[in-house]
Amino acid sequence: MRVIITIFSLLTILQGYSQNIDSLLYNSKYEKNIFTSYSGGKVDTLGIFLAPSQDLASVYAATQKIKSLYTKLDALGISGLNEAKKVKLIFKTVHADLLKNYQGLTTLSEIFDNGTYNCVSASALYALVFSHYHIPFQIKEKPTHVYLVAYPDNLNILVESTLPGIGYVLPTNDEKKNYVNQLVELKFLNRDYVNQAGIDKAYNEFFYKQDESISIQNLAGIQYYNEAIETINNKEYEKAYLNAYKADTLYPSKKNKFLKVSLLGEILNNVNFTKTIHFYYLAEYANKANTEGSNRQTKGIFALKMDKYLVERQDTSFLRKSFTVFSQSISDTAFKSEISQYYYSELGRYFYNRGNFDEAIECGKKVYLLNAGNSDAQWLISGSLLSSFNNGASGVKEINLLDKYSKDYPFLKENSMILSLYLHNYCYVAHTSFQNDDRTEGMKHLKKAEELIKLNNKNLRLNYQAIGNMYGAAAESYLHKNENTSKELIKKGLEYSPDNAYLLRLKRALE
Repeated sequence: MRVIITIFSLLTILQGYSQNIDSLLYNSKYEKNIFTSYSGGKVDTLGIFLAPSQDLASVYAATQKIKSLYTKLDALGISGLNEAKKVKLIFKTVHADLLKNYQGLTTLSEIFDNGTYNCVSASALYALVFSHYHIPFQIKEKPTHVYLVAYPDNLNILVESTLPGIGYVLPTNDEKKNYVNQLVELKFLNRDYVNQAGIDKAYNEFFYKQDESISIQNLAGIQYYNEAIETINNKEYEKAYLNAYKADTLYPSKKNKFLKVSLLGEILNNVNFTKTIHFYYLAEYANKANTEGSNRQTKGIFALKMDKYLVERQDTSFLRKSFTVFSQSISDTAFKSEISQYYYSELGRYFYNRGNFDEAIECGKKVYLLNAGNSDAQWLISGSLLSSFNNGASGVKEINLLDKYSKDYPFLKENSMILSLYLHNYCYVAHTSFQNDDRTEGMKHLKKAEELIKLNNKNLRLNYQAIGNMYGAAAESYLHKNENTSKELIKKGLEYSPDNAYLLRLKRALE
């Protein structure tokens, strides 16, 4: 089953538990610490741009170089300059000392490593320096560029770190059309609105607002966004998704969410589901796509993989771990319940067919807790319970077990097979008790048997021989105690089992 989402020419538009997501998300302990602090509300503005680096030595070197830049600017008397001259001095000094070589896709750390930059990383550097010197600024994003405006409330000084167009390229009309169609399918856009506004307007308004101002954290998100594109270039879709995930953390936006859904589609079309993280991606696809169709696809894919690990490989251990990741990652409670019911029903059927009735009934219980009306749940519980009695054991212990299950699962009280099992055990206990001259216990269970037959005669599978023998044992027990009672019991027994040799012998003895 192939996932609907494809990336078409995604590079053009974007150019520029058990195992869980955290185990693969971060490239280094440093990066994880940066994002942990960010999630806690503490923002390290330099750190979020250096976070993609796996080399702590590079992080240290970058920190020292930016400190040296501040020292130089201080020595050049920046504090005594007017607003326009401050911006001019920063622009010239940064370019002269740090910005050496333009490259389409790069990160801030590479500026400090070798002077390589693009519009995103250079704009980030200027934003950091402006922040240090308390210079007000805005970061502007538009389809072809990222740039800064210093002193936006009065001077509006444009700070172009590179030539416009670097870091992004515009898609063709056909590519825009493909993207808009996907956005409609995934319910990011309404078809009526697209028909009214047109492809170009719908596309531009979704992906960009004209000269939209963004935060410095958003700019760090764009850096991860570009990292995602670089890995897409090599068809490394899992790495791309992890970068897109971090991009969306720093820059929550419709375009990042759309990128994540598209990448999840590509991942699901290319992975072989040999790792539990693959089931996380499957759950995330359902979460992000969030359509009835995507849920059907997700369930279909999961069903195929479940069949693979149950039928082909009989690997219930890996399947259990994978389901844990999968189910815990699904955000829609109704869909999670649907998937869980399917999983435990199929797993229970697997165990039932192999005679493992204890495991089968436990699966049935889980389904029942989710949906008491689920027919698979009722079948697994009743079928496993019946099969577990096939070892021939009968008695009070078995009746108590049936009572317990019937109390917990009321549908059993209407199950003819369970009621027939009750009748069998009532007859057995009554028969055994009368044989041991325990008439109190015997009559107690004989009455229960009679009541059950009276109320459910049409649905019960009656073992007439066993019923006759129960009355025979009762009649024999009363034979020397109360002859009339004995005769009455024989009469009732013969109504069910007229050819019963035991009853006929006792009848002759009393004639």
